Amino acid sequence: MIKEAELMRQSDLQKKELVTVKNEIDTLIYETNKMIESNKKMLSSELVKKINDLIEEIKPQLSSDNLQTLKDLHTKLQNETMEIGKEIYKSSGSESNK
Repeated sequence: MIKEAELMRQSDLQKKELVTVKNEIDTLIYETNKMIESNKKMLSSELVKKINDLIEEIKPQLSSDNLQTLKDLHTKLQNETMEIGKEIYKSSGSESNK
């Protein structure tokens, strides 16, 4: 009986983690799109295309229950989103030097 309850608890925790990761990905996609729209003039078209392609790759995966795949995609998108910040920083730095 105790073992069964522990298994159910573990299953519930995994489901909760899966929902959390999916929500984090949704939020990151929204924020990334918003950041791109707000700073389009400062971003290279190559970076924008790369990120948009990644988002299109991720969207169908949101219906998946493969937690590790979703975590990996989340990390990948986070890393690409950081590139947006780097380009904005470089662009704003070169703007102020003019």
